[in-house]
Amino acid sequence: MKKQNYNRISILSLISLFISFFLMMSCSENDVFESETVSISDNITILSRSNTNILEAELPIVSVYASSIEGNNVALNTLDGDLGTRWSADGNGQYIRYDLGEVKMVSSVKIAWYKGDQRNAYFKIRAGTTTSNTENVYNGYSSGSSGTTLELETYTFEPVSARYIRIQGYGNSSNSWNSITELEIFTEIPNIDFNHWNVSIPWDEDNNGKPDTYYPSDLIGHQYNSTPILNSFMYDDYSDTSIVFKTYQGITTANSSYPRTELREQITPGNNYDNWILTTGGIMEAELKVESVSDNSSSNYDKHIVIVGQIHGIVTQSDVITYGLDSNHAPPLLTIKWIDGDIKVYKKSLVDETTTGADLYDDSSSTWSDISYNFGYVGNDKFTYEVVAEEGKISVTINNQTHIFEDISLDKWPFENYFKAGNYLATAEEDSYSVVKFYDLKISH
Repeated sequence: MKKQNYNRISILSLISLFISFFLMMSCSENDVFESETVSISDNITILSRSNTNILEAELPIVSVYASSIEGNNVALNTLDGDLGTRWSADGNGQYIRYDLGEVKMVSSVKIAWYKGDQRNAYFKIRAGTTTSNTENVYNGYSSGSSGTTLELETYTFEPVSARYIRIQGYGNSSNSWNSITELEIFTEIPNIDFNHWNVSIPWDEDNNGKPDTYYPSDLIGHQYNSTPILNSFMYDDYSDTSIVFKTYQGITTANSSYPRTELREQITPGNNYDNWILTTGGIMEAELKVESVSDNSSSNYDKHIVIVGQIHGIVTQSDVITYGLDSNHAPPLLTIKWIDGDIKVYKKSLVDETTTGADLYDDSSSTWSDISYNFGYVGNDKFTYEVVAEEGKISVTINNQTHIFEDISLDKWPFENYFKAGNYLATAEEDSYSVVKFYDLKISH
């Protein structure tokens, strides 16, 4: 998906607006015209919708078309940010249509009506992927606008895939005129709390030999959309209300040869040494889908393996000193893997359950090996997971199917932990890639 740039109107844009305005001024009342315009927003406007886990973002409008105009009251006036200008057309069925440039999810429209504090405007909102195929998504034919304000009024409906939004007018409570002063179109985006996450990408912009990491200040408020380089790997997809995590071969961490665009939990933002233990516990919940993965030419699997969630271990600084360890590296306690459409969960268990003391800190497969459970096929469809970690037990639920890991290995697990989520591509094969979309993600302790 192409990502949008949301910049202030440039001098060239202003010239374009002037030319469009001049051309429309020359139209007669019944002329039909089409004019190009630009977003008037600096950035996406993000609003919280009450009582939901959803945010709304204003979508840029690339062009506007009207079935008719009245004098200087042209369609472009509805996008100029001025409640003192308007589009007007007389008669039932007259309409104004907005083009989003490509198909996106649309969840609400805000309209400011001319003389909106004196009369009710009667209208329908129609949406469609083409100009010839639109359907009603909001019916204000009988109820009309509030009749109490000149400001924008919000009309919310079930999210719909659309490129074109058409406001069809049926006059008002005083006469047959249809008049709009301003209009905005919104989509839903996931309301994920990034205060306790950072994200690593397979890129090394600062040439330090490590994957670049971005912190909450780059993520909160969906700032990743406008952060150069990061927005090639992580961005909002307005076509289905998701956050995209894209990865391909590039810079990897010291402990892995595989690329990732992956979130790492930080209980204290900026501090990788503040983590949690199983007696404290933690919960991670997500809704997601693995949208696309490269073909696998080096194993028996058709596609490359993608890791979409983890509980990762880490040695405390005090234990590094106590046991004379070279680093704080520890294995992942739990990994959630997408393998040719199946979701398979792996948990570390002791090869020898009598292992104790310093030997527990050996992170090799001779000490800690995997046991697994296959939850079955999800393909490229949406699915949910919930991971509940507590003392001596980990419960994993995929699409309402639950499996519990409970053994002495969990009682002996000597490491602290942190959650990870995103897109970890488990291959070093050239030209490999994967795309994962998250619709929801929550952690708690």
